[in-house]
Amino acid sequence: MGDQIKYDYINQLKSVVKKKTKRSSVKVTPTQVKKIGKKVHMDIVEEFKFRKCKQGTDERKGVWNKYRSHKFLNDKFYFEFIIYDNLKYSSTIHFYYYDPNPGNYGKKNNSISTSLRWDEWIEKLLYYLENNFSEWSMNMIDDKTQNLILNSLMFNQTCENLKNNWSSIEQGIKKEKIKRKKEFKNEVSNILDEFDSDKDGIIDFNQGKDDFMNLLKKHQVSIIEIDQNHITKFIQVSNYLKTKRENIQKQFEKIKTSKNNSQMNEYIGVLKNQIDTFNLLSYNSMIMIISLVEKDLITFNEIYLTFDKLNIFNSNWENEVSNKLENIGSKLDDLMFSINKMEISITNEILKMSLMNEFQMNRLNKTVSQGSMKINDSLKGLNSSLSSNLKIIGSKLNLNNLLTGINTYQLYTLNKNTKSLRS
Repeated sequence: MGDQIKYDYINQLKSVVKKKTKRSSVKVTPTQVKKIGKKVHMDIVEEFKFRKCKQGTDERKGVWNKYRSHKFLNDKFYFEFIIYDNLKYSSTIHFYYYDPNPGNYGKKNNSISTSLRWDEWIEKLLYYLENNFSEWSMNMIDDKTQNLILNSLMFNQTCENLKNNWSSIEQGIKKEKIKRKKEFKNEVSNILDEFDSDKDGIIDFNQGKDDFMNLLKKHQVSIIEIDQNHITKFIQVSNYLKTKRENIQKQFEKIKTSKNNSQMNEYIGVLKNQIDTFNLLSYNSMIMIISLVEKDLITFNEIYLTFDKLNIFNSNWENEVSNKLENIGSKLDDLMFSINKMEISITNEILKMSLMNEFQMNRLNKTVSQGSMKINDSLKGLNSSLSSNLKIIGSKLNLNNLLTGINTYQLYTLNKNTKSLRS
């Protein structure tokens, strides 16, 4: 009885395959055909609860989502459907089969996956069902799977049927587009609120005092006594930090212009890296003042030479970034990649300093917490002095919170090849 059920199922699939598609008399444009196909695909995703497993970008078509069906048959040889939904254009469905035999198609890995065309996938499935008859049962192809396969086989006919009802479909597509835009707008708004809690349009990060300049003014007499040329260098550092603060604000405002989730996430990632770089530079700048005043010339010179190597005393790069961020015509994907590359370069160079070894180790330890952070012995005294000085100048900066943020931050990497910043 069990074998007969399997034979009947195979014959049912064959009869559906042989059945000719009845063409609709309603004429639709190629663009409308794509929209109808997209709807059928997404109906399958919703009805059979495909899971969204990935989001990516294509240089020509833009952002796409990837959805996977459940797997069926067995662990040795199984099938699944994958749907790629392009948010701007259309969507496609692929049928994958996995064969553990490493000899297949000359592949050396233990798992083979092949994307098949519509006229191939059913042939592959039928071939397996018929030639491995004893290895599977209808328990491996439950009602849900049977319906999924039949829905997929009837894709073309479903599209033809929907042509007769195009006007209502178009209205549904428009409603879905409006809904999606509204949801994305709310998501952007929530992200902005995270960075701007009082909703005044200025990122919270930029609403503190200029601690570096205030610290410099407090100690300028002592610094002049050591070498007045240091004042000029510190002013150049201050100018660099000011320009960087301005660029962080501009980057924050770029989030509002995001076209999609992928672009928004990359804007946020770059922004967080910029804040992290600023924190590293600001902290080391203040330590440089304290170390000079307290005559710790080893620490002072190590920071000074690193800053000199990074051209911190020259704000040309940050000024250039500032101009490009204001220029709407700039290529945003290239600009974001350049900014992020520079942030990572600055961060890595700073963390190479001997006094920052423990910071580097803390970052590598992704489970580090405030209580378990390693601290350079030579920095303990300087940190204590810095903390006292910050209180004297009326700073609201919590040094412990700043150090915790620096020690635990994980850099965001941006892959230039994704081109996901293209609108």
